[in-house]
Amino acid sequence: MGVLKVGGDCHLYEFECNGRYYGEPDQWSDRTIALARNAKLKALAARAKGGAFHYLYDFGDGWEHRIVIEATGLEETNPCPRLIDGAMAARPTSRAF
Repeated sequence: MGVLKVGGDCHLYEFECNGRYYGEPDQWSDRTIALARNAKLKALAARAKGGAFHYLYDFGDGWEHRIVIEATGLEETNPCPRLIDGAMAARPTSRAF
């Protein structure tokens, strides 16, 4: 299960954790980008400096987010960690009206 999946894959995105970038690699990138679909939240949580990583959604509009890991409970979570809450869960143009 990938860490973050963008519905419809119509906007470019990437996330960064401790200097490593994840997204959809292409020939225009100026840095190494690992496939986002192969990233696991358990591995990111263990690697995240300061308990956080960064997510950039929609390169054209530059929606930047800082994801803070408050607790994982990884040893108790089955089958995998999941998002349980979030303020403003989608950008205004992506919310269902």
